Amino acid sequence: MRLSRVLFHIKMMRAVLHDPPPSLPRKPAGSAAAAASASAASSGDKGDATSHREKKVRLFLGSAPRPEPRKEEQEILIRVNAAGVNRMDLLQKAGKYPAPAGASQILGPEAAGVVVSALEGGRFREGERVMALLQGGGYAEYVAVHEGLCLPVPETLSFVQAAAIPENWLTAYQLLHMVAGVGTALIQLSRLAAIPTVVASAGSDEKLRLCRSLGATHVINYRALEGKFSDAVLEATQGEGADLVLDPVGASFMAENAKCCALDACWVLYGSLGGVVAPAFDVRPFLAKRIRLLASTLRNQSLVYRETLVKLFEEEILPKFADGTLQVVVDSAFPASQADEAHHRLETNANSGKVVLTFDKGDEN
Repeated sequence: MRLSRVLFHIKMMRAVLHDPPPSLPRKPAGSAAAAASASAASSGDKGDATSHREKKVRLFLGSAPRPEPRKEEQEILIRVNAAGVNRMDLLQKAGKYPAPAGASQILGPEAAGVVVSALEGGRFREGERVMALLQGGGYAEYVAVHEGLCLPVPETLSFVQAAAIPENWLTAYQLLHMVAGVGTALIQLSRLAAIPTVVASAGSDEKLRLCRSLGATHVINYRALEGKFSDAVLEATQGEGADLVLDPVGASFMAENAKCCALDACWVLYGSLGGVVAPAFDVRPFLAKRIRLLASTLRNQSLVYRETLVKLFEEEILPKFADGTLQVVVDSAFPASQADEAHHRLETNANSGKVVLTFDKGDEN
């Protein structure tokens, strides 16, 4: 049998990769990989979320195969204009937080852009502006995503603002409503839920002013308290303690958080910025106060769960962005070629609000 020559054309796209890149060639044939900035410098807080900086994992703008939407899986294709930067990205590039099975190995759990390939009879049309909750792949020019995980971008928001919403705000919505750069979202959602006392903690006066402006009734600088964080929380709550503790820190604040809890409090752990092993952990406060300790993640939830969450969020919360009731707090936007600088800003806790990557040259609208 004589076989004819077959030429396969693989569509490529720009994507932020890391060294060594995940299951992708460093310089695919025909691509023009551009080196980005130098390795991220190490400084800032201690803790599990930032220990990867010792490895100096470098990000660079290279080429990757462009995804093809699987119509049978109800996927659409989005041309990405902006992608949110999250602390899980810092962990994933260090090999400490793998993407869920079957997800893209490219970083990025949220993005905003324009639909370039829609489903026949689907909700979104080509050319529509959308933002998407992803399991990965946001740090690229194109991403394929289930239509049910997409939200329309309100006319009042830019792509940069929209890219700052899905992961943070849906996580906050889940924590506040379905379980009980997430902090700013939680404060505003607490205000909407008419919670009378909202205590926010941060490590700088600038961040505390931001928390206050968003609706926190009390603010605490945990760096200035030298182990007396719980005393400040008890004072703010008239000695009662907090009914709900939303904790992204973990190990380093376990003892203090236990002191902060009121009787029958619910403590939701959704991160490990302060490490994963708590020394000399004392369970007695949990028994004495009947504290419920829950763990919550969003990225590895089932598709049905995430679709339901997105739908409820769109119905209840999304209109509040359009009318100005809620605001997206963006700290800074970096071109994708400067992803290292974007990660460094997050690693060193220099940001007050969301850090975002853009894929349009100088265009953030």
